[in-house]
Amino acid sequence: MLSQRRNTRPGFTLIELLVVIAIVGILTSVIVASMNAARKKARDARRRADISQVMRALEFYFDENSIYPPARNSGGTAITDGSGSNLSYMVSIDLTAFIMAPISDPRAPTYSYQYVRGTARDTYGIYLYSEQVGAYCKTGVKVEMGWWGTGVPICD
Repeated sequence: MLSQRRNTRPGFTLIELLVVIAIVGILTSVIVASMNAARKKARDARRRADISQVMRALEFYFDENSIYPPARNSGGTAITDGSGSNLSYMVSIDLTAFIMAPISDPRAPTYSYQYVRGTARDTYGIYLYSEQVGAYCKTGVKVEMGWWGTGVPICD
């Protein structure tokens, strides 16, 4: 009678290792994809919070001066409209800096917010990027369709 020799060494076969590696790879790719989506949502939430604070400050300014502040690109440290009022309504975002030189988007320096005041003086618009939508949008008070082009949608 011939005796059969059995492999008694503990361990995994090559096939078992490849299957485990494939499963780990698939799980990792799913987690990374969901993390990227969560990061986009977080940056968009930051944008909405920044813009909400800016809009609140603009409303305070309007309540005090009956006009939204003019959009400026250079010069000065505080914006006034002749009334002597400055834009000191916010702590974490300097509205003067926002209007003079737009504050940075969470994904800076790729994107920035932009502000424009309408000719009617009781209108303004803010232009921002939404990663979830994958495009720029505009928001504000009585936003004119022509600002930043007619193809730019109103933000939700």
